[in-house]
Amino acid sequence: MHNIQLVQEIERHETPLNIRPTSPYTLNPPVERDGFSWPSVGTRERAEETEEEEKERIQRISGAIKTILTELGEDVNREGLLDTPQRYAKAMLYFTKGYQTNIMDDVIKNAVFEEDHDEMVIVRDIEIYSLCEHHLVPIFW
Repeated sequence: MHNIQLVQEIERHETPLNIRPTSPYTLNPPVERDGFSWPSVGTRERAEETEEEEKERIQRISGAIKTILTELGEDVNREGLLDTPQRYAKAMLYFTKGYQTNIMDDVIKNAVFEEDHDEMVIVRDIEIYSLCEHHLVPIFW
C-alpha cells in the first residue's frame, strides 16, 4: 500500500493541472524577463544589430523578394520593379519593428500615468496595426 501511495504522489506532481497540447506557445511566456516578446526569436539580434548588419539583413530580404517576383513570372530588371525588393524589405522591417521593442521598458512602464480619479479610467479607440501571420498582409483593428 505504501508503494502505491508513493507512485500516486509522484504521478500527481508530474501531471500538470492544466493539460494543454505542448507547443511553443504553451511552453514560453509571452514576454521574457528582459522585456522582449515571444515568439519573435530574432528580436534580440535585431534590436542589437549594427547599421552594417541591418544593411546585410535588408539585402538578404531583397534577394528573397527578387526570387519570389521571378517565380511569379515578373521581370525583376524592368524599370517598375528595380527598387521594389529593397523597398519591400525596408517596409517589412518597418511593419515588424515592434518585434525589437522592449515591451517592459518601452511600453508597459510608459503606460502608467497619474490621474486624479478614484475610478477606472477607460481608454477607447486604440488603433492596432499588425501583420497576419498566415499571409503576411497588413491588418488593422
